[in-house]
Amino acid sequence: MKQAMRDSDTRVFWYWARQLDAREFGPKRRTQLTIPSLQPTIQEWSQYLALPGAQGGCAAVALPSPQSAFVWEQDGHLRLTDIAHVVPHVMPGQINYDTLWLQDRYQDFLQQLSNQKPGKAVPRWSAPADIWKMLLLDATPDTEQIRADVQQLLSAIWNTQRAPHTWHHSQVCLVDKQNNKIGCGAFRLINKLDPVGRCFYRVIWNFGNHPQYDFASGLQRGRRREQAILQQRVLHDRLIKTKQSFAFTKYDVRNAFPSISHESQLQYLQRSFDPGFRNLCAQRFQQSRITVRGLQNKEITMAVGSGSLQGDGIAGYQFTGSFNLALQRFLDAISCHTWATLCRTTEWLTNRNVDCALTSFVDDSAHTSVIADVNTLRSHQGQLDHEFQQALESDGFQSHPEKKTTMPVYVGKGAQQHYNNSFAQQPVNDKVQAVQCVYLGSTFAVTQHAQRDITVRIQAANRAWYAFARIWRQIMLPVHVRYQMFRTLVSSVLLSGLETLVLNNNNYARLETWHINELRQIIGAPAFKRDDNFVRVSLGAPTIESILRYRRLKWMQHIAAAPFDHVALRAVLFQPLPATPKPPLDNKGMPTEHAASWLKQALADLEHLTSRDTRFPATASLSKGLLDVFDPTSIFANNRLRPKTLLTCRLAIKQTVPRTLAANRLVCFACAADFSSLVALRCHCRRAHGDIDFKTISAITNQCPLCNKLFTTKFGAKQHMRRRAAHRCPQHNTYKLAGTLQPNIPEQIRCPFCFCNFTTLDSYNIHVQSNICGIRVDSDTSVSDNSPTDETSSSSSSSSAAEEDSSTQSDNTYSSSTESNSDTTSNSDSSS
Repeated sequence: MKQAMRDSDTRVFWYWARQLDAREFGPKRRTQLTIPSLQPTIQEWSQYLALPGAQGGCAAVALPSPQSAFVWEQDGHLRLTDIAHVVPHVMPGQINYDTLWLQDRYQDFLQQLSNQKPGKAVPRWSAPADIWKMLLLDATPDTEQIRADVQQLLSAIWNTQRAPHTWHHSQVCLVDKQNNKIGCGAFRLINKLDPVGRCFYRVIWNFGNHPQYDFASGLQRGRRREQAILQQRVLHDRLIKTKQSFAFTKYDVRNAFPSISHESQLQYLQRSFDPGFRNLCAQRFQQSRITVRGLQNKEITMAVGSGSLQGDGIAGYQFTGSFNLALQRFLDAISCHTWATLCRTTEWLTNRNVDCALTSFVDDSAHTSVIADVNTLRSHQGQLDHEFQQALESDGFQSHPEKKTTMPVYVGKGAQQHYNNSFAQQPVNDKVQAVQCVYLGSTFAVTQHAQRDITVRIQAANRAWYAFARIWRQIMLPVHVRYQMFRTLVSSVLLSGLETLVLNNNNYARLETWHINELRQIIGAPAFKRDDNFVRVSLGAPTIESILRYRRLKWMQHIAAAPFDHVALRAVLFQPLPATPKPPLDNKGMPTEHAASWLKQALADLEHLTSRDTRFPATASLSKGLLDVFDPTSIFANNRLRPKTLLTCRLAIKQTVPRTLAANRLVCFACAADFSSLVALRCHCRRAHGDIDFKTISAITNQCPLCNKLFTTKFGAKQHMRRRAAHRCPQHNTYKLAGTLQPNIPEQIRCPFCFCNFTTLDSYNIHVQSNICGIRVDSDTSVSDNSPTDETSSSSSSSSAAEEDSSTQSDNTYSSSTESNSDTTSNSDSSS
């Protein structure tokens, strides 16, 4: 691992870390080197793969053994066979390229070969990419002949317009999906292909004239996943600020890659490639073969009838070429409706008319439509679903209704009533509306805040941290090596996609707290009695706030330098929309009150940059403000950032720590431990001495048992009961989604005070409201006065003697504990 870190080979470092820890990896707990318990037979694979792509197969046809591209002899040698071409490929007469054309592109081929991942699996009839790198990239006298032979082979392929059949023949690798399915549907097919053929076709594919769509961000040069997330977030923020209701719909495609028809791929090649390139690219999917291994190591070879081979270097580009065209047809079909053009505008620099409502990343697409009430939601959603399915069917795709999610957001007067009607009128078996949905790994919710995303990122970082639990305490590894691994494998997971959020001090405090706790464990004992700044400086670890600010500024530089790659994002940031007619920028190019919150955060980042680096002028001093900053000829777009001036190891934000009492220290009278805040003292008493908060003990679900109000979580119900005990309970529930909430009924409804069981939640609420067992405690009444007596326990107990004894014992226990708790509470109140 030390050698891998010196060589900057993170793959080897990651591999040995996994071997040392031997834990699962990924969100679905997949493990390495595992054999599934149930393997389908070759007959089951033959029937399953013969299905259409939308049903899970790939329209494959089983080939007899003589029609396979190769056969294995008994002595272990491989013998190729003659295969009839599915489609005859004849050299067109109008193509008169030079014989040595490919020799001029030989350096491109070597560059693609050098980019191949080391150690990647290949078919058993092929050589790994590491061997080809050793033979072709190392210019030694021993490899001169084979390098010349490979050049002649590539030239012969171009002249004859025929590629080797073994390049199109894949050996399938089965990956368990962990989707609780049985049979062939429980596996994902990953194709192992020859590395030389993969590199050759990547070079050929780069010579195509591939169209760029403004709504697409997946597998598009100069674009990233966060671009689609930020575009939708900014659009939602602007619609909410103008009191405009909308519906956010996320679509998915069934079995996306194997579903695309060969006719659709041929049409894309016809539009994007010259005849010579077109013929070679067509062979990639027309002559594709797959070999699947079934039960008892039996194999079957099948000819693929639809789709592209997952695992191929150009498979994703083949899919997006046809899928993005289908989405463009979808936009053209809905453009006849007035409500579908309310998010269409003209970008100020490129002068291109774009629709900011649609985004896509490979096969995940999302659309935002403006609505007024529940009726318009139904009407618009029905038209969108119909046009979306019609646009996909011509290319062999089919939408996935089970994975489709619609999130309505109602703003303004009557929003709560709209929510109640919208969720109450859903079909019982087809509930696709939700108050939140996950799109490209980011959580979109009705309530616009970043707490959910931060919680998800911290949970993912925790999984990555515990996956390498043995590494952080390895004494043989230097501290800087462990921190390098932490930054590569854990911090990257924590910060993934956070550039699209608008974060406040509370959000930064959560991230910084988790980050510094893990850094202390990496350093070990020397960091236990040191402050946070010492830990960061000793490791050279910048703060989370400075890292995110630096990443946002780098991204903004790319947006400014490449305007044609971010047309829709620039339009939704700076231009007024028909749905939001009020301009987000004033006459000086500064954000107004109607601008997106992310744009205001970007302005704060730019002001911080100008205060640290004098090369960049202040935004307010420019004639057009932000428009001059995001111009491709601006100083900001053409000067590199200096990380040393932006990344800092010292915390500059105000942490949200509990209120400290400098004069009086709070003391625990059970163990004489002193604390600086009342929150710390209560936490200590609850964890160390079993102290119980009797104000919230009756909240066993997300419903308050006293007033029957519903909340999103159980914690919200407890917070409500604390406010009720302090006489600060609101008169009306102002939560606009209150009508859509349902009580989370636990498996066992049991009173935590008298341990009586109940069959329904209503009977338990009546039990708490009647105060039979003394569980109901108000703030102005001491706990000891309401402690349960023998009479109350006997009246609330059941008819069996065993339950009477248990309830009596529990009441005595609780009565003694409440007396001690009341004394402790009174003493702590007097000291504070």
